[in-house]
Amino acid sequence: MAGGRPRSARCGPLNARKRLTGRVPHEPLIPALHHEIRALVRHCTADSVAPIWRMIDESPALRKYEESMRLRHAETLATAIAGDPELSQTATASRTIARFVIDAYSLAREAADPEAAVDEIFQMIEAAWEATCPSRRA
Repeated sequence: MAGGRPRSARCGPLNARKRLTGRVPHEPLIPALHHEIRALVRHCTADSVAPIWRMIDESPALRKYEESMRLRHAETLATAIAGDPELSQTATASRTIARFVIDAYSLAREAADPEAAVDEIFQMIEAAWEATCPSRRA
């Protein structure tokens, strides 16, 4: 650990915001986020990272900190979604989708088959995203 945080700084959903803001113009949002969360889960479920997660899971203080970081990442992602004029989402829709995306990471990381879990969760996220804008369904 460096500075009180696990060395594997990539094991967190922060890059989802970067994926949103760095995507190619007109690139669909949900597939871009799906790709990022899938890569993140693949990295964070590697055997080399298991000791870090074991340490976090065994410490109530670290679990609480990890949860607070997920909430901060979700708020950051929601702000980026709401601020993208191409997406034109309400604050509520942006916050909801962001929470779903960030929670997908946590749920998948804990699943027996993490990559299959990401794919299953993102089917639901895609449906929720489509529900926020009927014109996208056409």
